[in-house]
Amino acid sequence: MMMLYKLVCPVLLLWAVVPSCWVEAFHSQSVTRKTALDVVLSYQRGLATENITAEAAPQGLLPRTSERSSTTSTTSSSVFRPWPFGKKATANGDYAQDLYLEQHIGGTLYSRQTELPNLPIPSLQDTLQRLIPTVLPLAQDETETQEFLQACQDFTHQAAHLQQRLQDHNAAANTRATNWVQGWWQKQAYLQYRNPLPHYVSYYLMIPDDNSLIPKGEDAALFRGAAILHAAAESRKLICSGTMPPDTTAGNAPLCSVGFKYMFHASRIPKEKQDIYHLYDPARYRHAIVAIRGQFYAIDIVDNDNTQDPLPLPVLLARLRRCRDMAADDDHHTLPQLGWCTSLHRDEWTQCRNQLLQQSPLMAQALESIESAAFVLNLDDEEPETFSQRALQFWQGGSQAGNRWFDKPMQILVTPDGHAAYQGEHSMVDAAPVISVIQRILKKTYSRLAKRTEDSTIRKEEECEGGVSNVFERCWKDPILLEKATAIAKRAREHHRELSAEFELDTAYFDGFGKKKAKQWGYDGPLVAQLAIQLAGYRLFGKLVATYEAASTRCFRHGRTEATRPVQPETKAFVKTMANEEASRDEKLSALQAAASAIAIYQQAASNGQGVDRHLFGLCSVVKEGEAAPKLFSNPLFQKSKAFRLSTSSVVFLPGFGPVEDDGLGVAFNAEKDCFLYTVTSRKENKYTRPFCRLLEEALHEIGDLLDETTHTGS
Repeated sequence: MMMLYKLVCPVLLLWAVVPSCWVEAFHSQSVTRKTALDVVLSYQRGLATENITAEAAPQGLLPRTSERSSTTSTTSSSVFRPWPFGKKATANGDYAQDLYLEQHIGGTLYSRQTELPNLPIPSLQDTLQRLIPTVLPLAQDETETQEFLQACQDFTHQAAHLQQRLQDHNAAANTRATNWVQGWWQKQAYLQYRNPLPHYVSYYLMIPDDNSLIPKGEDAALFRGAAILHAAAESRKLICSGTMPPDTTAGNAPLCSVGFKYMFHASRIPKEKQDIYHLYDPARYRHAIVAIRGQFYAIDIVDNDNTQDPLPLPVLLARLRRCRDMAADDDHHTLPQLGWCTSLHRDEWTQCRNQLLQQSPLMAQALESIESAAFVLNLDDEEPETFSQRALQFWQGGSQAGNRWFDKPMQILVTPDGHAAYQGEHSMVDAAPVISVIQRILKKTYSRLAKRTEDSTIRKEEECEGGVSNVFERCWKDPILLEKATAIAKRAREHHRELSAEFELDTAYFDGFGKKKAKQWGYDGPLVAQLAIQLAGYRLFGKLVATYEAASTRCFRHGRTEATRPVQPETKAFVKTMANEEASRDEKLSALQAAASAIAIYQQAASNGQGVDRHLFGLCSVVKEGEAAPKLFSNPLFQKSKAFRLSTSSVVFLPGFGPVEDDGLGVAFNAEKDCFLYTVTSRKENKYTRPFCRLLEEALHEIGDLLDETTHTGS
């Protein structure tokens, strides 16, 4: 197999809406801590009790949560079944190899997996028919165009044997109850990807504030953290026992549940050339990790019985206080902060990890404590002053990156004032399953949980303050290990700081109209948001550039994502017409309508497994070493169409992620009821983010002015 198809790792985020409580904080970059807190808190109660509707997601692919919200607890008969095959399982990126875990877990979560259809393989002709319109608008001259078209003309013949190989591979995959692309995708796009996780792979989702918190100052993070521990532990029980209903479409068709088992008690493990995943038996491990000041503390979060129920809120709060006190007692300024190491290039982290493991068996025990934990709760000690600064801290960590363990698929970050975000490692699970955990966090507010435990039996003091241990405490008693770890962590911190300084993040906010008004005008809000991205990108770069937007294929067995390509001939006509001062309003409206329709049609095809990028990736994956590949794969214009200088996506909780090209941008966007919100990242040397945010606001203003008939009465 030859690596011919350049891979990117854009985050999978589904379309939906963003909480309106973030609007004001986005709008005012000089917002104070108090103002940001007051603004963000205002939304929480409504979101916690509302279901996500089909209207919020094109193609009805966003999971429904009505059944899930009614599932408040499980019975003793549905507790975890200990794994008969050992305490730990190793995953190498192939979902089919891990099917035995689903079969052992059982339950309703995986009960409808057999109903899912197989991911189709498009014909070569269909792929070319969809590909060509997305590539031609990027051509700069006639020579580029003709060379590309000739490569396409030759492709059907040159790739015929590859298509047959892919069909044979698909037949074999179907006998293994999986699809033809997933194993290649997890390995090549993620586990073999060597760049640092926080800047290139990980994503974050902002979690709305808990407005029931009484302490707004020093203890806000502890109270928020205790409520999050309790809610996340409930989600752990539902997911790890398999008793949670599977996600479905609005029409009750099942969505694939494969990603759920990689959320809790799991970790990416660095290895040379290709990382692996370790999954741990939840029946044997009852703890989470609390990170404070770069130190990591293991705390039990569930009762020591067969129920797997979360510990009472007062116990969790007392244990968090114990963690805080221990961190204050520890000389954290001199002790190694190994979290920095997880932000390294993957091969370098592999080498550092091996050096530490070779020094002492105590390090293996400490690392397993983190890797086997249900998740990590990160209590930061720095409160960002502005919304953009907070987003930047949630994305790459900033000065708090030593307080992260980026290998974990589930980290919940909490600032001193109680602001929170979910940060995920992306290799084996996408953002969609995460939504259920965040929904539960929002439902289980601190006041609601506190009221539930008011009349409960008071635990013994030792039970409240016990159950906490410093993961690396014994390691640092070895002076040689301490010295080596200190040097490694210091070097990793410098590398992270140097790399982070190369990136920037900015935000755009437009309140002239939102998805509600867009719908009244006959347009889908997210499509309007994408058209604004295309118009802003055209003005920033002076031309259209290749653009990625995530489309979900979870309606297929082991489906993850496909690329939507918003660049179409109609898109080019739209941006050029908008730039033409002599074009009439009717001409601009016609161009906008045609572009929106073309993008929507491609989105539908991609979600139905009829996109082009995964098919072409699969064909490249079956090219044998030394075998001549179709000329299309090396065609410069085709290569340009896969270099996604605009990587775009959206989710129900405001996301953030990095660019996938050095000369590009990562654009997280949401169409809210009365506004549009964007988070934009890029390399600092490009100086793109602020101009692009300004151009987004201008583009939306022009689109709104164009669509609003009241501004054109009499015209």
